[in-house]
Amino acid sequence: MPLRCVSDTGEPIHAFVFSRVEWKRLAEENRKDKHLVMPCCGRSAIVKTSHCGTQFFAHARREGTYCPHESDAHLLVKDLVARTVLEAGWHAETEAALRPHGLVADVLATKGSVRIAFEVQWSRQTMEETYQRHAAYAKAGIRAMWLFKQALYPLSKDIPAFRLTPTGNNSFEVDVWRDGNGYQKATEVFQTADLSSFIKGALSGQLKWTPAIGLTVPVIGRVKQTRCRRGHQTPMLAEMELDVARVLPSHRNPRLPLSDFNDKPSLLRSKSVLAQLAEHGLYLNFEVRKAKSSKFTEEFYRYIQPLCSTCGAPLDTFQKKEDSPETTPQLELSVVLSPQFVDDTPRLRRQLECWWFNSALA
Repeated sequence: MPLRCVSDTGEPIHAFVFSRVEWKRLAEENRKDKHLVMPCCGRSAIVKTSHCGTQFFAHARREGTYCPHESDAHLLVKDLVARTVLEAGWHAETEAALRPHGLVADVLATKGSVRIAFEVQWSRQTMEETYQRHAAYAKAGIRAMWLFKQALYPLSKDIPAFRLTPTGNNSFEVDVWRDGNGYQKATEVFQTADLSSFIKGALSGQLKWTPAIGLTVPVIGRVKQTRCRRGHQTPMLAEMELDVARVLPSHRNPRLPLSDFNDKPSLLRSKSVLAQLAEHGLYLNFEVRKAKSSKFTEEFYRYIQPLCSTCGAPLDTFQKKEDSPETTPQLELSVVLSPQFVDDTPRLRRQLECWWFNSALA
């Protein structure tokens, strides 16, 4: 069920460029003249409309022909993508045969010398197949973007891949970023966009990989109540949450244990931070390496609390699973996410590696 056919003069005809009135007129003309043929085999084509309202072409007779079957949903997504590509000012072609590379792009967007293939993967596809097909597009000098129905797909800068979710009324939502671990699998969704806005934004440069690197972001402290053997509680700063979402809306906020800042003393040893620890009655839940002796460092080490602040008994530093860190008021602290800082903090890099869509410009 393609969105493209060929006229008897060899001219390609795309279903998505016709209005409803024009589509009915084309159907009447073809019933009379039979001037439309299928590009896959050259046999007669008929003009049809799916249950979803998608305009498409089909074989007048299926006998002796082969054309891959597509679901109504798959056909609808291709139609929506192609129409959006046109609205964005690009040329759109569906079922585009890319010879001699042996590729057929669901939707090929072209503007000048730039070509982008949108692949709507509605049937299941293995990771290996995705890598192979994407490599074939790269070899042909074409950028490719993948829109998956399945929950398992690559997460990398080299392969822009996202998940489509039906939202009713023949519309779809794109999961720009789901929490993953080297690949995307349905866990927690951090950013979504409607399909049309997403396609337009991707074509206009609103889709970015690891956009937080290089930014200065505020920091939120997270506290856990640590008990001593006698049951007294001591509030301890356990995690630092980087408030990236304040700068990049809908971006995930990475959380890091204080141990990740062990070799970055300048982030915690300023007079401003010490004043805030004193204001909130907080201690630091990690061991630091001794710095050169000075009045200031000695003041800082007072906040490294291995004993209960009430009775001096040893603290239970192992937090129970059911206990969750609580948020403190916003700390007057910020972090520059320089490439060097991110490279030196592997846990942070893993949480920052994602695609982010600038929906404010959509």
